[in-house]
Amino acid sequence: AFQQHIRKTTGRSAAVDARQTGRVNGKDLERLFQLKTAAADIGQRVAAHLDLRIGRDLRAQVFRKVLSFSSAEMDKFSTASLITRTTNDVTQIQAVCVLIVRVVLYAPVIGLGGIIMVARTKTGLGWIIALAVAAMLLLVGVLMKIAMPQFRTMQQRVDDVNLVSREILTGLPVIRAFHRERHEQERFDTASAALMNTQLFVNRTMAFMGPVMTLIMYGVTVMIEWFGAKSINAGHMQIGDMIAFSTYASLIIMAFMMITIVAVLLPRAEVSATRVDEILRTRASVRDPRSPEPVPADATVTFDHVSFRYPGAEDDVLHDISFTARPGEVTAIVGSTGCGKSTLLKTLCRIQPPLGGEVLLDGRSIFVEDSRELAKKVAILPQNPMAPAGLTVRELVNYGRAPHRSRFFARTTQEDKRMVEWALQETDM
Repeated sequence: AFQQHIRKTTGRSAAVDARQTGRVNGKDLERLFQLKTAAADIGQRVAAHLDLRIGRDLRAQVFRKVLSFSSAEMDKFSTASLITRTTNDVTQIQAVCVLIVRVVLYAPVIGLGGIIMVARTKTGLGWIIALAVAAMLLLVGVLMKIAMPQFRTMQQRVDDVNLVSREILTGLPVIRAFHRERHEQERFDTASAALMNTQLFVNRTMAFMGPVMTLIMYGVTVMIEWFGAKSINAGHMQIGDMIAFSTYASLIIMAFMMITIVAVLLPRAEVSATRVDEILRTRASVRDPRSPEPVPADATVTFDHVSFRYPGAEDDVLHDISFTARPGEVTAIVGSTGCGKSTLLKTLCRIQPPLGGEVLLDGRSIFVEDSRELAKKVAILPQNPMAPAGLTVRELVNYGRAPHRSRFFARTTQEDKRMVEWALQETDM
């Protein structure tokens, strides 16, 4: 009878209308799926670009800041810690920033939409969702309070492993010469075991979150069905309202679960951000003057009662050192290993500022001149020669001499050729 009524009034059957309606809805769903796919692709690309640019900018800022450090700041942080902060800590910050873009900005939209739809159902079961959210927040707070100190310890353990590895690789010939392989192996095992134990504690603590979150989610489902069934039995609620409320509640709980998953990584990222920020906020003890005064290249070098002591040392390495080195003269500084000869030259180059006395150039302090100008007039040949990889002999000879030229000093002068020929002859190359 229904089919005949539809055919009489519209001239079409209900089955034809249903097929046409389904065809239209299918096209709409296809367009929505394509739109969602395009939006997801754009989101992934934006997150990837953000990840790479954050890492690039942070590492560049840290590197530039470290280049301005004197030996005092280098000793404060240690080379191993600076390497870890530039690599591992920046990577932790990158990972959390990407999760914030992909998850934290996405989850509130789902949660807010679920809350709006739940408010429309008017089932009176909203207190169940509030209870579940409070339980999840309490769980995250307790776990973060327990794991936060361990995250700091874990980054310090990474510094220790990096330090021991660097010392072993640097001093490998000496270690083999004195047959200290077993001792160094024990040092590395100790540092590695400490890092492993800390990571196990943190991972086991955070692994507790997954089962508890699942328990909360299924507990919410059981409570909704239990109290919803009672309301349906009393005639205060329809079955459709309970099913709709359960669906919206699942969206809300899933949104908060995604946020809590990101919250697991936040403590370690916070520790890493603090360590990186500590470098960026550190003021170098040796800085260029605001109004530098030029000093002639043939200036007289004077050490006036210079004293210096390394941090934590009981005695001075340099104590009340006074002498004058005049242009055209050769001043020899003779002493046994560890007596402070290299430290004396570092004070002249402003790598290590003296704790007492002054280093003067033509009667003026070395701190009145710009560091770049000072580097052009004071040259040091280190005891352990090191050179950047990938440079030719000519580029190494000219390294740092002519910053106004191109990157690798492509323009060759007669002076450059003479210097290269002299260097090749002296090194028998």
